[in-house]
Amino acid sequence: MEIVDQGDYAKARELIADNDLLTTFIVQTYNSNGIRFRREGAYDKAIREFEKALVILPDDEGLYYNIARAQVETKDWKLAESSIREALKINPLFKEGNDLLKYINGKA
Repeated sequence: MEIVDQGDYAKARELIADNDLLTTFIVQTYNSNGIRFRREGAYDKAIREFEKALVILPDDEGLYYNIARAQVETKDWKLAESSIREALKINPLFKEGNDLLKYINGKA
């Protein structure tokens, strides 16, 4: 995680490439931190944590959803829509994602 925090994403991905347990641990840690920061109102910190998780697991629609939720809190409707659309590219049937997109479109 220190390597990710330092921004050396290629090295981090290389080191954990075949270790599913480590990948899961790192992603869950960043995601949990992001959720905690969002609940505390620290939206920029939350987004940074979710983005770190995306470095490790770029095809996780839930991470894009969590980013969009933080962006909704800051009323950054365009970024929120862009983030949730990324989630829906990965999983078009993602119910919570589709629900959030409808909400965003109603506010934007």
